[in-house]
Amino acid sequence: MHTTPSTYTSDLHRSSDASRWEVLAILSIAIVLSLTTWFSATAITPELKREWHLSPFAISWLTIGVQIGFVCGALAASLVNLPDIVRLNWLMALSALLAAAANATLLTTHGPVGAVASRIVTGFALAGVYPPALKVVSTWFNRDRGIALGAVVGALTIGSSMPHLFRSLSAAVDWRFVVKISTLATSVGGVFLWLFAREGPYPLDALYSIRGRLGLFSAIETSSWPISVISDICGSCMQCGHGFWCT
Repeated sequence: MHTTPSTYTSDLHRSSDASRWEVLAILSIAIVLSLTTWFSATAITPELKREWHLSPFAISWLTIGVQIGFVCGALAASLVNLPDIVRLNWLMALSALLAAAANATLLTTHGPVGAVASRIVTGFALAGVYPPALKVVSTWFNRDRGIALGAVVGALTIGSSMPHLFRSLSAAVDWRFVVKISTLATSVGGVFLWLFAREGPYPLDALYSIRGRLGLFSAIETSSWPISVISDICGSCMQCGHGFWCT
């Protein structure tokens, strides 16, 4: 029986449609695990304050450091087009493992300087997990892409809130337990990403090329819309629950 290219493409898409929800579920679990290091220090600030005699300024930087690191990491990856140069499963897995290693240094540091540095590196590493995950999921969904991306954002929210759950398991839980379990969870998430974060049959086009990004930056310089974009991002973070997990 003769198979035409259009028939082959149709069969391929039907096969991908059958497995895309499974891929989304696995990736969402991996994101939940990998993002547990985001607020691991924020969840234990009362204990760190007592043990390290931290000032309110230093305590605030345990959270701010992650955000600054994330912004720097995302910007650096975008400028060099890293997600298009490095295989996404390797990028996401190595980034998750770096975040886990940086988070684990909270166990060996004994003051605010080392802790804040650890949080900045953690945020920088997580920029190699969450944004590429959105790209991977997008390549699996030609239809229902909004639902799929919403699931990834939901996984981010759940994952970043997990340290608060770990801490609430018992009033007697030592803060080091929270750090250890979040480090372990992120490491397992990294393994999941290495094994299962593969791109689907709907690759994204050259819209995300270096030339496209440079054109975007040029447009920003001559436009008044960045303020609106920043406001939308802040609102999105609040919607995702970051405004609550930070406190």
